[in-house]
Amino acid sequence: MQQIQVDDKVEMTNSSNSIAIKLKNPILLAKDMDAPLIGNIRLRTADNDTLRYYIYIERSLPGNYEIRSTLASTADSGQHLWFSQNFSGFYYDIDEDLGTESISVDIQDGRIRGHKPYGLTYATYAKNKSFEFKDWGQFKVMGFGGEEYFAAYIDNQSSDDDIFFEASEDPSAFHDEQLCRVLNDRQDEIILEKGHNLSLNEGYSLGLKDIDKDGKLYLELTKDGSWIDSKTVCTSADNVSLAECAYIYKKDVGATKGLPIIGVHFKNSFYGNDMKIAIANGIWQISEQPEPIRLRMKIDKMTITGMDDLNMSLVMENKEEEINLRKEARNEVRERSSDFADNVTLMKSIRLRSYANDIGELRYHLFASENISSLVEIRTVPKSASVYLNGIWKGLTPLSLTISSQNDHIELEKCGYKTKNISINRIKFQNAINETLEKNPCQLTLITSPQNASVQIDGMPVTSQEINISQDMPHRIVVIKTGYETFNDTRIFSTPSDILAINLSSSKRMPLDNLHSFSIILIIISAACFAAMIRHKTEQSGKDNSKKK
Repeated sequence: MQQIQVDDKVEMTNSSNSIAIKLKNPILLAKDMDAPLIGNIRLRTADNDTLRYYIYIERSLPGNYEIRSTLASTADSGQHLWFSQNFSGFYYDIDEDLGTESISVDIQDGRIRGHKPYGLTYATYAKNKSFEFKDWGQFKVMGFGGEEYFAAYIDNQSSDDDIFFEASEDPSAFHDEQLCRVLNDRQDEIILEKGHNLSLNEGYSLGLKDIDKDGKLYLELTKDGSWIDSKTVCTSADNVSLAECAYIYKKDVGATKGLPIIGVHFKNSFYGNDMKIAIANGIWQISEQPEPIRLRMKIDKMTITGMDDLNMSLVMENKEEEINLRKEARNEVRERSSDFADNVTLMKSIRLRSYANDIGELRYHLFASENISSLVEIRTVPKSASVYLNGIWKGLTPLSLTISSQNDHIELEKCGYKTKNISINRIKFQNAINETLEKNPCQLTLITSPQNASVQIDGMPVTSQEINISQDMPHRIVVIKTGYETFNDTRIFSTPSDILAINLSSSKRMPLDNLHSFSIILIIISAACFAAMIRHKTEQSGKDNSKKK
């Protein structure tokens, strides 16, 4: 056994067949904490006075990750039950200890029956859950296919915190045989300045157009840049009702009429000469694209075989979908409709995987795939560099780009600069990529004839015959020498080295000595012409006087 020092918090013991990691010092657990243990392994506690916690692995790099259940085996029993405590792929809220989904399996002779009694049963039901912004009360939530869905708004007759129920024409999506995915449920404070927008999901954006002297907010909702709705609301600082300080937008969602899908609560506002801001501290949004749930509807291998409107629950079973888990049945399966369960999609993102050993023992588990995509801001110096994602042009910097895989590859290109290659899996992923591009040099040898001419490149004087300039960029070259025509041209150089020979042409202007002589001759001629003109006028005047006499 070998003891290895990992860092100042943990130590690792390595034996022939196991590794044990031990904390050197105890961790004091408190509610709503997220503590690092070792590497990407962390511990999270519930935001609740009852201590609940779980250990998880933090994944920050974009990509597709598997979330697995506990392992079951036919050596123990042919029956097994998975729920939110032993399969993290199901929806679970640790703060309220709230999970609604389960899957039970019954294996007979290596097969999951596709006839009654069915061998695979999925069940879920709606439960009351508090909004993250607690003043809004509760709503009916349902886990479905591992995701959080809205089922209905709740009527609370004893208080005024049921503003979404009161605003609804039809408060229940479940009774209309559909569910709506929860997109936003937040209570963090967000500062919104006049003229700025609060970005929401599915293309929606809530803009603060103005604030009057009484603190009222003038709001405008847009979708994909087009106007949808406008409204004036107060803030809770004005001591008004809960409904008056919330922006609520409702619309028809499938068969559910007048369903509030967006809600934003405003805590306060500030009005000044130079600044107008509002503070939002509650955001709610559900999808306007409902998930249908109808009796006898089939989703992958599972069919909805039961729905209870009163308890808001549903049951799905593998009706007419036998799943073969036997290793020796691989060839048989190819000739029949049943599946060999190496990797079987049960419903939505929930799948089943099985393994078999040589003695026929089956081991199997559920798993779900979680895709992590991140929005990254790409900025370069200089700006306007072309961004390529996996060889496809995406735009010019600065640019917001969605990264969905660790294998994604980014290229930054700009004329006159070296191409910058960025592999996502080689860097610790961050929300911003800032790159200073390196100029792509060209060593230019400039030869002038005659020599000793005055040379400027891009407005800067050059005194050496060897000059380093940027490739693939236009350069203004000016060459001046007395007695010769000035060379003034723009050239682009696209190789690491180049030679430019410039032969200046002789000037066609008259030499200075000849110019002086020519000027003297012109003066003499001009003087003679002037004298002749005076004599002519004098003679003409004398003739005129004689005639008068």
